[in-house]
Amino acid sequence: MFNLKKLLANKWLIILVVLFILLFLNKCYESSYEGMENKEKKFIYKNNDIYDKFYASIYDDLLDDEMKVYQEIGILKELTKLNENDYLLDVGSGTGHLVGMLKEEKIKALGVDKSIDMIKISSNNYPELDFKQGKVQDPFLFPRDKFTHITAFYFTIYYLKDKKQFFENSYSWLKPNGYLVIHLVDRLKFDPILNSADPLTLINPQDYSEKRLTKSVVVFDKFEYFSNFNLEEKGTAYFNEKFKFKNGDVRINQHELFMEDRRHILDLAIECGFTSYKYVDLSEINYNGQYIYILKKNTQ
Repeated sequence: MFNLKKLLANKWLIILVVLFILLFLNKCYESSYEGMENKEKKFIYKNNDIYDKFYASIYDDLLDDEMKVYQEIGILKELTKLNENDYLLDVGSGTGHLVGMLKEEKIKALGVDKSIDMIKISSNNYPELDFKQGKVQDPFLFPRDKFTHITAFYFTIYYLKDKKQFFENSYSWLKPNGYLVIHLVDRLKFDPILNSADPLTLINPQDYSEKRLTKSVVVFDKFEYFSNFNLEEKGTAYFNEKFKFKNGDVRINQHELFMEDRRHILDLAIECGFTSYKYVDLSEINYNGQYIYILKKNTQ
C-alpha cells in the first residue's frame, strides 16, 4: 500500500544528505581557494623574526665558509695567543661552527645567539658544546670577568644599533687584559655578493665591474634565492633576501644594518675603555674591504 508519510520522510532525509554533501564540497573548495591565495602572498620578515626555523635550516647553504672560520681561528691564535687555558664567547654564533672548530683545538668556548632556532641548530650540530640564547645588549647576560676573548664575526656588530652598550658589556664580561675581536668592513667597498652566488671564489668580481655589484642569485632544489645590498647616505643599510618557492610562495627577509664609519665604531670602543691592539686585512683570503680588529681591555 502506498505510504505517503514514509515517502515524504525519506525525501526530506535525502534532501538533508544532499545539502550536507554540498556544504562539505563548498567548504573544501573554499579551503582550496584560500590555499591558492596563500601561494600568491608575500611573507615578509624583519629583524628578529628573520632567524626562524626555516632560515636557520638553510643558513649554512647560503653563508657557510669553513675556510674563513679556520682563518679566524688562526688570527686569534697568532695575534692573541689563544690557547687551551682561555675561555671564548662567540657573539652571533649562528650554527655553531666557530665553537665547534675551537673544540677541535681543545679551546673552551660558548656561543650566544638571539635566535632560539639558531641555538637549536647549533646544539644539534654540536650536542656536547655550550650555546645560550640571549641578547648581548643585556648587561646581566653574563657575570663580570668571565671570558678571556669575545668575538663578533660576520657583520654581527652591524645588527646592533646601540654599539656602545655592547662595548660596555663586553668590557665588563672580559677578564683583565682580555680581547674583543670584531669584524668590520669598508661599507663603500666590501663585496656583498654571497659566496654561494659566486662560483669563482678565488676571483673578486668587483675588480672587473665598473659599478659595484650588490645582487646575488642562487638556485636551490626547492627555491630560488635573490639578495640585494643597499647602503643609504646616513649609514643605515638594508640587505634584502627573496626566496621564491616552486609552489608560488614568496618569502622576503629585510635585514636592517647600522653601518657607521669604522673610525666611529672604533672610537666608541675606545670610549668604553678598550685600546686598539691590532687589525688584519682579509683581502688576502679574497674578502676585500673587510677586516678583523682586535681590541684589548685596558686595565690601567
